[in-house]
Amino acid sequence: MKKAFTLIEVVISITLFSIILLFMYKTLDLTKHTNKLFEDKVKKSTDINKFKNIILEDILESSSIKQLNRINDFYILEIKTSNMYNNNFYEYVYYLVSKKKNLFRIESKNIINVKSFREEFLDNTYISLIEKDIEKFELAKFKKSYKKNNVVTILFKQKNKKAIFLNAIQFNKSIQTTQ
Repeated sequence: MKKAFTLIEVVISITLFSIILLFMYKTLDLTKHTNKLFEDKVKKSTDINKFKNIILEDILESSSIKQLNRINDFYILEIKTSNMYNNNFYEYVYYLVSKKKNLFRIESKNIINVKSFREEFLDNTYISLIEKDIEKFELAKFKKSYKKNNVVTILFKQKNKKAIFLNAIQFNKSIQTTQ
């Protein structure tokens, strides 16, 4: 007599196999979802750290920092620095917020006259979009003791996020604010 599986045994094994596959699919789906959440969190953290590193290096290697008058309710930060990513021969970096509340970093060969902006200025610049949805960006007010130690504090606030205070020591001298 031949030994073979009965129909009931085949149906039971297929059912058990289907249940195992269902649990494996749910586990895989949950793992994909958790990985996506983790990647998003890492990306946010990396973006903020990248911004912090750029501006802190600009300040550390600066010889002068000026907060220029407001345009569109935001201050413009002018930094004379040796920290250049795009062109090592450029020496001015500007941080400004556009009407659409985007923060831009502009490397320039020459000083920019913000009040009389001309298109020729764009020939000698590199413009980078740093962050979006900016609510506040300015050189924070600091005490005389900070000025003595050349500590620069920048207030940075994005929509629906906590405000960030960036503190850096300027090794070369001059910090100025105009209002």
